[in-house]
Amino acid sequence: MRLPALMLVLALFAAAGPAAAQPAPDPATLGEAQRLMNRVGVEALIQQQLAAMPAHMRSMFASIDIDKDKDKDELIARYADVAAKELERRVPKYVEQVTALYARTFTFDELRELNAFYDSTLGKKLIATLPALTRESSELSRQMTSDAIRETFRVLAPELEKYGVKPK
Repeated sequence: MRLPALMLVLALFAAAGPAAAQPAPDPATLGEAQRLMNRVGVEALIQQQLAAMPAHMRSMFASIDIDKDKDKDELIARYADVAAKELERRVPKYVEQVTALYARTFTFDELRELNAFYDSTLGKKLIATLPALTRESSELSRQMTSDAIRETFRVLAPELEKYGVKPK
């Protein structure tokens, strides 16, 4: 069996467009999907992502010039605070939608198998280590992206300067 957590992480962090109207899954399958969401700690994983928001904001705002009399750190903190509140408000609906997605994707029996896996010793270890794995994977992804962007700017610097862009 492949580790089903990979599918969960991909579903959690994928940028999804508006969901098309889908038929409601049957209550038993939805209940089993809810057990899975609870078992793997979907809300805790989301909270971990929310906690990382200020660092992401600093990274995003790093290349933005603002008026000298404005405090960039204050702007980042304010933005992160408002964005975190907006995201926090949306978490229950998001968890509901992800639960329904799993209930539509997997059969009742498959969800029972996934739950049985997460009840196993290996499944419990995966659940216990998933937040750290997610955090470290996110950092590796952030570093890879940052390095690629920096190198892209280096390679394109002469061309960018033609347009008046001077990367920091």
